[in-house]
Amino acid sequence: MGLHHLPQEQLNIFFQMIYRILRPNGLFLFREHHARQELIPLLDVAHMVFNVVTGVDYESEINEIRAFRTIEDWRSCLRRAGFEDTFVYDEQEDDPTDDIMIIFRKPEQDNQITNIEWNENYQKIIANPESNYFRPCEWLVVRICMQFGQYLNH
Repeated sequence: MGLHHLPQEQLNIFFQMIYRILRPNGLFLFREHHARQELIPLLDVAHMVFNVVTGVDYESEINEIRAFRTIEDWRSCLRRAGFEDTFVYDEQEDDPTDDIMIIFRKPEQDNQITNIEWNENYQKIIANPESNYFRPCEWLVVRICMQFGQYLNH
């Protein structure tokens, strides 16, 4: 489950919880679609097909939250929450949904929000796209998001 599936009015609470439990210099990894306006119809179709294949009922499908944003918007959200942008990212080649993994860091000094200057020298994680290199981190985020959602519903 991506961050775009969380209730957006509670997104800042989620980021605060992640920030609170991370140690200084701790990393927060997440994957999100780079949801440019022209990509959103494809993302909707991809989510609908996934839901059909996995047996999601119609009621859940029509009520599913899909708050797609661009990567720049996600980066702004995380910086506002106090995280540092590491500018480390990766994207699986030939992924039509532009699903990008991004890494943010909790600053060394707690509650310190730093200004991040534009870094032209992006670092890129080198990984075989066919590998499961990112799966453990991705599923940890899924588990955390699901537990947070259950917490909010109780």
